[in-house]
Amino acid sequence: AISPRTFTIKANSYISMKLATLDPGSKKIAIHVRTRSGRVNGFVVDERGKGLASLGGDLVNPISAAAKVVSIPGIPQQVGKKGPSPHTLRLFVPGNIDARISAEIRSNDGTFAPVGINGKLIDHKKTVEIPLDIQMAAGTFALHISSDQPILASVFSPTKVKKKKDFVWSTPATELTEFTLATSGVTPTLVFTGKQLRLNLNLLFLNGKSRSLTISGDDIATFDIPDGVRGVTFSRISRGTYGAALIAAKSGYGSLPLN
Repeated sequence: AISPRTFTIKANSYISMKLATLDPGSKKIAIHVRTRSGRVNGFVVDERGKGLASLGGDLVNPISAAAKVVSIPGIPQQVGKKGPSPHTLRLFVPGNIDARISAEIRSNDGTFAPVGINGKLIDHKKTVEIPLDIQMAAGTFALHISSDQPILASVFSPTKVKKKKDFVWSTPATELTEFTLATSGVTPTLVFTGKQLRLNLNLLFLNGKSRSLTISGDDIATFDIPDGVRGVTFSRISRGTYGAALIAAKSGYGSLPLN
């Protein structure tokens, strides 16, 4: 850890800073933002390029707290001419004790343990990356991680949308509770994960009509929001269910945990 830096933000205003100024030269970082007084929102935007070519960008969703059980529901799996796109698991142990982890992939192709992760010891207070070589068909999958110490985790995945290079950061979701998600202008794919998951969706359309349906499955289930839906309400949710929304548009790929 480097020495903390303090910033003063005036009321009803914002500041922006380049991450390279926080820790020059580092390629793998984790950031802990702590408010000393007042109320603050923090956002991280990751934009990458090579020369004049853009490699994409993504909003990095925050993680509210470290946990011993981490579920990342909606990780996109794309398969090209050279095979599946690679994924990278990034881990950080904020405590003072190394963490021993195990992991499980949940997908429509089955549930299995990724190679080289189960029993792995993760150094504390260091940003650690582990390559994930997932050999399965295109679609989505969930990554479930168990640890003997609280950890932070995310998955970096390169993507392509309409032959345009992009990438997405998939982050953990909290256990799904009843709430309504506004979807006007987008048609996300909802991804749910859990053991014997079951929940109700109520779709509210722009014309005022509504439609209710039940989603169920073992380990993982997906649902594509149709055009014309302005909001979806989640209710009657089974325990241990987590969710994410994946959005593919002309401008690129995005992921949102259903927190």
